[in-house]
Amino acid sequence: MAAFNLLPGAPLDGGRVLGAVVWRVSGDRDLGRRAATRAGIGLGLLIAAAGIAVTVVTGHLGGLWPALIGWYLTTAARAEAASLRLTTTLAGVRVEQVMSAPPVCGYTGQSVAAFIAGTAAADPHPAYPVVDLDGRLTGLAVLGALAAVPAPRRAETRLGDVAVPAARIRTVQSQSPLTDAAPVLNDPFRLAVVVAHERPCGVLTAGDILRAMDVAGLGGSPDRGRGGRSLEPPAVAGPPGP
Repeated sequence: MAAFNLLPGAPLDGGRVLGAVVWRVSGDRDLGRRAATRAGIGLGLLIAAAGIAVTVVTGHLGGLWPALIGWYLTTAARAEAASLRLTTTLAGVRVEQVMSAPPVCGYTGQSVAAFIAGTAAADPHPAYPVVDLDGRLTGLAVLGALAAVPAPRRAETRLGDVAVPAARIRTVQSQSPLTDAAPVLNDPFRLAVVVAHERPCGVLTAGDILRAMDVAGLGGSPDRGRGGRSLEPPAVAGPPGP
């Protein structure tokens, strides 16, 4: 196990050693990290190919274990490479420069029927922040969960009853570095609610981050935001009530 862990490729310890050596020689830390991730991808593919070859040639299923290990190494190394690309490409970019703003929100006391007929029909999105009468974030209304409410019960079911609680959703400050929001890429909802002064001021999706990376990679400014960068109070979907 110790010998395997010292193989030169991320995310193994041997990959860290390789990255440190390249960093020492070149003086470029990012170059060392890229070398480690590339070596990890190559190493994983090699181990996976060897395992598949053993299985095909000998007919012994034991070769599937190296194939699985190789697949894991390749996946982990590619994840590290993506994280490195994110941190280097978007260094210095803030969340408010990329988020979609202002957010379209619903009230906790609003009926599911009114929300679907009004907001969801006019501004279709996978999910919507839900706020109370003071404008504070209380949860996230996921379109799939709203659609699952039986039609006869939608008029009497409140948005707050079916929303994902605020404690279970990812939030990020508008002034935070965009690199701090990288976990959004792997989040189940693939979005984060951007807050300023404890109130939602935007929504940051995995697509926003990926587009910002593409734009920055081409030398452009990542400033975009579908609704413009605004820290004004959120656009709430209609008055509370049915």
